[in-house]
Amino acid sequence: MSNVYIRYVTSFLSLLIKLIQKKMEEPKRRSVLDFMRSGRRLDTCRLVFCAKITVPAEEILKVYTAFAKETFPDTVSGLLLVYPDYVLHLIESSEDEIFQLCLNFQNIHPNCLGVSRCFPVQTDVRNRFFDRWYAIRVITYNLTDADTALVNVKDNFEDITKIYKETVVGLYRLYHELRMCNVTSTVRFMEKLESLKEDGHPLLPQDTALEFILNSRWGDSLQTLIDNYWNPTYPDENDDIWPFSEVTLPCVDFNEIESIKMELKKLIEASGNNGESSGST
Repeated sequence: MSNVYIRYVTSFLSLLIKLIQKKMEEPKRRSVLDFMRSGRRLDTCRLVFCAKITVPAEEILKVYTAFAKETFPDTVSGLLLVYPDYVLHLIESSEDEIFQLCLNFQNIHPNCLGVSRCFPVQTDVRNRFFDRWYAIRVITYNLTDADTALVNVKDNFEDITKIYKETVVGLYRLYHELRMCNVTSTVRFMEKLESLKEDGHPLLPQDTALEFILNSRWGDSLQTLIDNYWNPTYPDENDDIWPFSEVTLPCVDFNEIESIKMELKKLIEASGNNGESSGST
């Protein structure tokens, strides 16, 4: 064999070995579905927060999308809803991961979010709403009498707790509706998601509700929640008269929400069966 041929074969084999080594070194990206199939348990929780934005809506969408692409691992799922003046963000992952990502975003983009309020964190999540993280611009639905009546609501703990509950219930129903679309058809799910930009949705919280929540003296900001998570304060062991702090965070009964989701699922299944029956007649 000629020297040229030998050098060619040697170069080819060397390149092939390098490609194989590179392939072996690259970690396989795993989705949430991969973790579920492998039987590995994920300690998942949900954080939902709303915040005023201090930059244009299109810019905050680009900032969050770029941040998610660069820093979100495959174990993070959720939905970012970008209003003209607010964001409403659901994040699903482990507690550590969620609050680390929130802390990183605040540090990297300290001037993007203004006043914020967090809804109660759900730590006993059994099923995720989304298979990965999504972000979309939204418009709100036409105002109802209940929305316009918020103008006259007083900022007391009972009323704000009711508004928190109604907002979370509406959001969870919307998330569940989107999840059911995604289970049946990915194309239909994406169409449903895209429709929020043009048509809105009756379950989307109105600007008036978000404004009331953000202006209320009740509830915790995102920064407060991050600080409390990473730097928790504990009572002094020698202090026998430790005062209980005032309850300022409205509570939500997630068991009640789960039952609402089950009722919604039955209604969706029933409507689907009725459609099949009418189509066969």
